[in-house]
Amino acid sequence: MRSVFTVLALFAFLASIARAQGTPPADPSAVAPNIHITSCKVLSGPTLIPQANEIGLAVRFKNETQDTFSKILWRAKYGDGYVDFYDAGTFSPNVRIDNFILFDLGKAHVNILGALLAPRGASTPIDSQFHFPEYASLPYPQNCTIVKTETTDGKIWKNASLPQAHYLLPSPFPSAAATLAPGETQPKGPVDVAHCHVLFPWTRDTAQFDIGFRSIAPGKMASSVTFDVLDGAGILQVTDAGEFQDGMYVRHGKLKAPIPEGLQGISYFSFDDPSKCVPVRVSYTDGTTWNNPSAPSPAPAPTKMTNVLDRGLSLWAVRWQNGLALPAPSPSPQ
Repeated sequence: MRSVFTVLALFAFLASIARAQGTPPADPSAVAPNIHITSCKVLSGPTLIPQANEIGLAVRFKNETQDTFSKILWRAKYGDGYVDFYDAGTFSPNVRIDNFILFDLGKAHVNILGALLAPRGASTPIDSQFHFPEYASLPYPQNCTIVKTETTDGKIWKNASLPQAHYLLPSPFPSAAATLAPGETQPKGPVDVAHCHVLFPWTRDTAQFDIGFRSIAPGKMASSVTFDVLDGAGILQVTDAGEFQDGMYVRHGKLKAPIPEGLQGISYFSFDDPSKCVPVRVSYTDGTTWNNPSAPSPAPAPTKMTNVLDRGLSLWAVRWQNGLALPAPSPSPQ
């Protein structure tokens, strides 16, 4: 409930910012600036970013125009949504730039449940902070789009194909404490997935999977379950072997599979999203098997990424700068 109020109030707040900003008009005939992006990585979570209410952008780019830019508004993918980051500085022609920018949602000062139950017009102020989950995207250049630029001599370009308001639209991720839905009457299939999380440690050549599931096969015991894991770069396959009784919930956090050659040396820390782990094959102790007729189509091997800004990103190795700070809205009864 709190997150719903937060998102709705945030949209209203951001819309008011967009209306209030008094910037010079953009030239509709201006050509998009030739800014070459080679790496775009988005991170969140207290072990990757200074504060739990912040989202970070690590971007590597080169200004390949003759102009010097003073401001760039980046739009970066965040799960299935996006976040905007203001990048202010001096971006000279033909200089490679590595920048680390923060989006800060700020703090809310209201107890939503208390506000809903309190008498009309009253609220219970507390210091509650919005927390983003642990997440580190792959550093694909296409993760970043430029919304707006401004040169040192005042020329402004806006991307007419994108809305100009500052939105935060993270993908819907489950709680870390999520469990299988109680009292299910209609099984989802031979395997019911509750957790799916993928980790690429940049110092290793194996991916680690945290998958929680249960086998649904009355009177049968599964001996292995194979998953196709949609990792943001394609499909990885991992098998969990053991003895899985019908209805028994299993969560194994250290399943491993080789990282594709094109992604070795790259870090990745996915959201916990059960829809990304698709069971494709189940073997049973009686010798029978089940094969998923709707298994994802094989994906091509990912292209090897070069010149990326990824290795060694940590709280201690990066000097983050504030890019866009918004106070979290504080909804209260009307």
